[in-house]
Amino acid sequence: MTKQHSTARDSHKSNICQTRTLKVRESSHSYQQNQPSQQRTEIGQIELKGRWLIEAGFEINTSVKVRIMAGCLVLTSAPQPATSLKGFSQLNQREKQVIKDILKEFLKLKKE
Repeated sequence: MTKQHSTARDSHKSNICQTRTLKVRESSHSYQQNQPSQQRTEIGQIELKGRWLIEAGFEINTSVKVRIMAGCLVLTSAPQPATSLKGFSQLNQREKQVIKDILKEFLKLKKE
């Protein structure tokens, strides 16, 4: 029997639910770039980039739906396999597990 070697990429894919720490940075609207800094409207910006986006199902040129709640942003790629719990029974085991993991993480954040 041969010993299988796992790579960082393989282990990354096996971790269905991961946490990323990002920072909200100060930014301004592009049309304000030529204005003095005191006249610019301060806005927040979060930059998402990396191979992990594609591995999480966010293919290049895919539309992204953002749901905004107090202290919580939920990003989902479109089209979604199911839009309600009614469709949950039609999902395969992997898709069901992903949803369960997301809900567990969400409930942990809500308790904090």
